Amino acid sequence: MSWQTYVDDHLMCEIENGHHLSSAAILGLDGSVWAQSSAFPTFKPEEITAIMKDFDEPGSLAPTGLHLGGAKYMVIQGEPGAVVRGKKGTGGVTVKKTGQALIFGIYDEPVTPGQCNMVVERKGLEEEEFELLEGDIQKSVINGTSSIEFSDRIHQILIQDMENNMVLKLLGPNIGYSVLHNKIYSLWKPSSPFQLMDIENGYFLAKFQKQNGL
Repeated sequence: MSWQTYVDDHLMCEIENGHHLSSAAILGLDGSVWAQSSAFPTFKPEEITAIMKDFDEPGSLAPTGLHLGGAKYMVIQGEPGAVVRGKKGTGGVTVKKTGQALIFGIYDEPVTPGQCNMVVERKGLEEEEFELLEGDIQKSVINGTSSIEFSDRIHQILIQDMENNMVLKLLGPNIGYSVLHNKIYSLWKPSSPFQLMDIENGYFLAKFQKQNGL
C-alpha cells in the first residue's frame, strides 16, 4: 500500500452519511510530505518543528497554541508523546506520531472530534503489511457449503491490533477524560503507560502496551 493510498482510502474515507475529514496528510518525522489530500494546508517548517517538540516535551504547545498552515488551534487533551489534538471553532486537528511518521487529520462540522480521533489514531502505518503465504488459506466444501480457514499466523496478525484494547462505558455522570484517566491509574495501577481515547456517548477506548498491563 502506498502512502497516498493510505491517505485516500483510510484517512479520507467516508465516516458517516457521506462525511469525511476536511483534509489529511502523512509527514515524515523530518517534516517531509509523504502524502496528502488536495486540501491539506501549506505549512511552515517551524510549525512542524513545534509539533514535534510537543511530542518530546508534552505541554510545550499549550502557551502558544498549535499552528498549522497559518491557522491557530487551541491545544486540548491529547496523549503525551503519542497524540496532539487542537480545536478551532467548530473544527480541529488531530496529529498522531508513529515510529516513522506524523499522521494529520483536520475536520470541521458535521464531523465530530471523536470521529476524527478514530480515523487518525487507529492502527495502520506502524504495522508492516503482510503477504499471504502458501498454506495461509485453506479452502474446502463442508456439507455443500464453501469454507475458508486461515492459518494460525493470519489469526495472530488479525487479532494483534485489538488484544491489548478495552472499551469502557461510563455509568452515571460524565466525569470527563482527565478524571477517568486518573481513576484508571489509581484503581487498576497499570504497569506501563496507556492511551485513552474519548469515542463519545460515554464510551472510551483504553489501549494498553502489554497484554498483562493491568
